[in-house]
Amino acid sequence: MSIHYAHHRWQSYRWRKAERVYFASLQQNIFGQWLLIRRWGVTDSRRGGSTEHIVDTYDEGLKQLDKARKRRKSRGYTLQ
Repeated sequence: MSIHYAHHRWQSYRWRKAERVYFASLQQNIFGQWLLIRRWGVTDSRRGGSTEHIVDTYDEGLKQLDKARKRRKSRGYTLQ
């Protein structure tokens, strides 16, 4: 079985607001499934967290990234 990775479709974004940071990425796992990864935290601190979950399709992942983008913007984060 051969797995096709579409590296050219992978996307990631990083936002910042004062000392707070947020990262969201859409990429494939080792099985070729689309994975949405989100990480957040505070600079100069170990506080933070992360989530990873498999999305059904690439387009669904793009929708989730767009939701994250809108939410970060509404909360005053700037894209880096």
